[in-house]
Amino acid sequence: MDFLEKIGKFLEKLQNWPEQRKKFVLLTIVVVLAVVMGAVWIKNSADRLSGMGRVANSIKLPDFNLPEMPSLDILQTTTPTNGE
Repeated sequence: MDFLEKIGKFLEKLQNWPEQRKKFVLLTIVVVLAVVMGAVWIKNSADRLSGMGRVANSIKLPDFNLPEMPSLDILQTTTPTNGE
């Protein structure tokens, strides 16, 4: 008996099961697939994010030699009072 025949016999047997059992099998398959796909998605996302970190660390930005600017002492200016 080859693989396709086994699948055919299983499907025939499955058709004769009660509705509640069929729903349980379907729900179990969906949950297992969701967990597997979620784990793969999380692993793939973590790998991509760590790869982006390595790329960002390897980027060398040019050095700018800017002249030193005089500081503005805005906070030390006097504030107007209420007529006093």
